[in-house]
Amino acid sequence: MEEEIKILHTDIQQQKINQAKNEEQIKTVFNVINEIKDNIKEILTEIRGIKEQPAQDYKNIKMQFIKGTISVLVGGVVGFLLKGAF
Repeated sequence: MEEEIKILHTDIQQQKINQAKNEEQIKTVFNVINEIKDNIKEILTEIRGIKEQPAQDYKNIKMQFIKGTISVLVGGVVGFLLKGAF
């Protein structure tokens, strides 16, 4: 009977050790999941920036075209007025 109690006591101790290991593994898994979640957020932010970049480039090109056109028109008008003044 005493031997059986020792065996049961040993089994209980081993179960406690296994439970502690499992709890630590679960914590590690959740930490990894949180890291993955943070990485996904960063990747999504970068993707949004990449998606918006062509629109921003188009706006810049459009603005440069408008400025260039206005400069040519103003230059033409000023040249015409100066030509007529002399």
